[in-house]
Amino acid sequence: MMGRTRLNWVLAAVALLSFAPATHSSSQEQSNEEAKEAVAVPSEADPEAEGATPEDTEEAERRRQRRRMRLVTAADLSVDDKEISLLTGRQPVDSPDYDTVATLRAGDMLLLTQSQTIKLKTAADLKVGDTVLETENVAEDYPGVYGIWLKKVEDGWHFIFNEKPDVWGTMYDAEKDIAEVPVAYTTLDEPTERMVFELEETDDGGLMRIKWGKHQWSLPFAVVN
Repeated sequence: MMGRTRLNWVLAAVALLSFAPATHSSSQEQSNEEAKEAVAVPSEADPEAEGATPEDTEEAERRRQRRRMRLVTAADLSVDDKEISLLTGRQPVDSPDYDTVATLRAGDMLLLTQSQTIKLKTAADLKVGDTVLETENVAEDYPGVYGIWLKKVEDGWHFIFNEKPDVWGTMYDAEKDIAEVPVAYTTLDEPTERMVFELEETDDGGLMRIKWGKHQWSLPFAVVN
């Protein structure tokens, strides 16, 4: 058991250093496409380079955003000019982690072996359940950052909010938990092809959703400040 745990930590460390190499090099076709994009806009690496036009700069930014979305799963929401975001590595439904969801029993955590944990970053204090997720929890004048873990329970699912957001998806540390909140779970009529995040503003604050294949988890939150 100790050997297996040590191996998991070694693998996690290697993967963190390379930020999920399998995602970055998912196919030669993708690499070729990105290379073509870089050639298509010579000023992309340096939008301020001589000869770059505003159109070049805008197109370069659009291409960077498209590449980012191919590599990660992300969602952003602005509430009262305060940014809230969710982020993790790209998780297609053909990931072995997806199949794990159906096998979990009450008390089991969903561990992501192919990416970092789900990260919440918020410039506003958010109330989830009875807990307030505060800003500046890791540094002064910096947004609040939290890891989100999915836990199977007898009657459904919970989100666990944890103060170690920048770790691999297998490196769960219960000592850093600050909240465990029941979430709504349903199955989708139209499954997604990969993990998808949604952040939606509501009259009471907002709603965060995680969709993955046929699964959907959702949790309302209130903006405290």
